[in-house]
Amino acid sequence: MLEGELAELQRKHPKGFLVRLHILGDFYSVSYVAKWAKWLGQFPALNIYGYTANQPDATDPTERAIGQAILSLRDASDRFAVRFSGNFDHDEFTANSADDPRAMAAVEAKQAFICPVQTDKVSDCGACGLCWTSKKPVVFITH
Repeated sequence: MLEGELAELQRKHPKGFLVRLHILGDFYSVSYVAKWAKWLGQFPALNIYGYTANQPDATDPTERAIGQAILSLRDASDRFAVRFSGNFDHDEFTANSADDPRAMAAVEAKQAFICPVQTDKVSDCGACGLCWTSKKPVVFITH
């Protein structure tokens, strides 16, 4: 079903369209990450952004494998901007909570930015775009 929907979006928007993955849920397997890699190749107008709790350096082997697959895909494609949530071990493409002092220290040092939608600097994610265009960590006031 997803592939059909992506094909229809490709037809309607051949110059580009953006998909926000997993508002609820997450990547559940390496093969599921591979499906998105396949679709990136199949649909040249497809751009993806989102967040994952799967960490590339997790102690759990399944989570680590998924996180590494996401990291590999992100490194291979400038159209795949998935951020690691709650990760302070990486300087780029992370998403953290403002209730963690490390996140706010990074904002104060200008090494991260607070989500402009949550501070009413822009009306919505589509008017902003920093989550898929900036590598700098994003900090959410509420997440």
